[in-house]
Amino acid sequence: MKKFFDYFFIVLVAGLMLTACKKSTDAPEPEPEPEEPELYADYVLKMNVEYYYDLGYSGITVDYADFVTEDKEHVWDLFGYKDEAEFIAALGTLTDGLNDGDVKFVAFDAATEYIDESGSNTNGWGNWFSAAGSVVSWGDDAYFYTEGYFPDTEDLTATLGSFPGHVTAENDGEEFRIIQGFANEEITVACEFHITVTTEAPKVELNIVDYAEGSIELPLDYNYGGYELPNLDEEAVERALGIELSSAKAYGFNMDGTMSVTAGNNFWYMMDGNLGAWGDGAALCINNDSGEAWNFCMYPADTLIGGTYEAHIAFINDNLDAYGYTLKVKITEPEIDELNFVGVDSASVNVPYDSVYKAYTLPIDSAAIAGALGHSPLDMMVYGFDPDGTQSSYSGIDFWFMKDGKVGSWGEGAAIGINKNSGYWTYCMFPDQTLIGGTYQGIVAFYNENNDAYLFKLVVTITEPAPVTNQQ
Repeated sequence: MKKFFDYFFIVLVAGLMLTACKKSTDAPEPEPEPEEPELYADYVLKMNVEYYYDLGYSGITVDYADFVTEDKEHVWDLFGYKDEAEFIAALGTLTDGLNDGDVKFVAFDAATEYIDESGSNTNGWGNWFSAAGSVVSWGDDAYFYTEGYFPDTEDLTATLGSFPGHVTAENDGEEFRIIQGFANEEITVACEFHITVTTEAPKVELNIVDYAEGSIELPLDYNYGGYELPNLDEEAVERALGIELSSAKAYGFNMDGTMSVTAGNNFWYMMDGNLGAWGDGAALCINNDSGEAWNFCMYPADTLIGGTYEAHIAFINDNLDAYGYTLKVKITEPEIDELNFVGVDSASVNVPYDSVYKAYTLPIDSAAIAGALGHSPLDMMVYGFDPDGTQSSYSGIDFWFMKDGKVGSWGEGAAIGINKNSGYWTYCMFPDQTLIGGTYQGIVAFYNENNDAYLFKLVVTITEPAPVTNQQ
C-alpha cells in the first residue's frame, strides 16, 4: 500500500512540474483586434441636430457643406471637385425626382442602409422619411423631410422639417436617423442626420429698427399663385439692416407678438393671423421658396371669401436688428368666365403607380386645339370641371382632381393633377397607394380671349408600380 502511495505521489509531482514548465515557456496569446464595422457607403458623414418638436413644415436650415470628414474634407472634395459651385453644377437639374448630373443625389433606407432608387419626393431635392428612417411619401407614415433647391440657391443648404403632429412633445429626447447622400459610379457618400427631439424652444430677442405694412384686395386664387408683398421696399429693408435682403433671416410672428422658434423661408398663417401650417384653417403663406424673392399666396378655400387676413414677418441681420412687416389681404369672390364650347376630345391611359409626382405628357391634340381657338394650348390657361359639368370657380395652369373626379386640391383624397410644367401640359398622380388598380378622371377646358373653349377629358388607370432594384 505504501509503494502505491509513493508511486502516486511521484506521478502527481511530475505532472505538476510538467504543467508548470509548459506554462512558463508558452508565449502569451495576443489580444484579438476589434473588427472595424463595415461601412455601407465609401464615406459615412454625420450631423447631430437638435430639433424642436413643433417646427412642422417650416423646419430648420441645414447645410450639406457642414458634412466633413475627420480630415476636414467636404463632400465636393471627396468627388474631386474644387469647390461647392463646381459640385452643384455636377448635380445637373432635377426632373421627376431624379437629377441628370454626373453625381446623383440619393436617399438611403436607414433600416437596410440600401440606396432607395425612387428619387426625391419633396418639391425640391430631398425626401420624406418614416420614424424608422425609411423613404416614404407625404402622409400618415411621414415624420421628417429634407428639401433643398441647390441650383437655385447656389449652395447646399436645405430645410429639415417634420410632418405637423407626427413629431410631438412625447418624442422629447428621442433620436431619429435619416440619410441622404451623393453617389457616382465610383464613390458613395452618405450624409446621416441624427435628430434629437426637444421640447425646449430656442429663444431669440430682436431689436425692431423699422416697420412697414402692406394691404391688397384679391379674388380667391385656387392655384397658390405667388403675389408680390405690397409696400415692401427692398431697398428700405437693406438700408435698415445693412445687408442685402437675400442675406437676411426671417421669422414669422403671431398676433400677440410671439415669434416662430426658428428662422425660415416659408410661413403659413391661419385665419386668426397666428402661425400655423398648410391645411384646413390656413389663410396666407409668406415665402421665399425659390431663394429669389419674397412673395405670398393664399390657401384655396372658399371659406376665405369675404374676409381680411393678416400675416406678420420680420427680416433680421446677424446683430438681431429686425425690419418688421405686416401683410393684410382682403379676399373676394373669384371671377368666372362663361365658355362657348367649340371642340371636345378625350384620352385614356394606363400608368404604373409612383410616389414622386412623375410628370407625363398630357395626350391632347395640340393642332386641333390651336385650330379651334387660334392659340397653342401652351399659351392658354384652363378651367377644371366636375363630372357633372360644374365649372371651377377659377382658371389657371394647375388643377387637382379628387378620387371622384371633382375639382379639388392637392392633399388627402386627391388622385390626379393636370398642370403646365416647364412649358408643357402634363399630368401626374397623387402619391397614395390606395389609388393602385383604380381609374380616375380629370376634365379641363382650354379657352381663348373670346371665351371659346375646347374641352378635354383624361381618364387614368393606375397599375401596379414598376419593379425597383435596390443597390448598396
